[in-house]
Amino acid sequence: MTRTVNLHLEFTPKQVRAYHRFLVAQYEHSIQLQWFADRYRTVPAEIRTRRILDDYPALAALSRTLQAAREAVRNLELQR
Repeated sequence: MTRTVNLHLEFTPKQVRAYHRFLVAQYEHSIQLQWFADRYRTVPAEIRTRRILDDYPALAALSRTLQAAREAVRNLELQR
């Protein structure tokens, strides 16, 4: 059984928007570095990101954090 850890963070609207932008940049840069690595060159494009995330837990965690930040930003926009 996999254990999970829950994090509760509180941000101001300005902070969550900035954090979201930061996470997007980090995620895109990190995935791109691995995408063209020799290790993944033969992996079909449609499953390459999943394979990278499976191999790099920190990137998988970054992806989950990005999803949560994206949802928070969407909720802020709906409240406007």
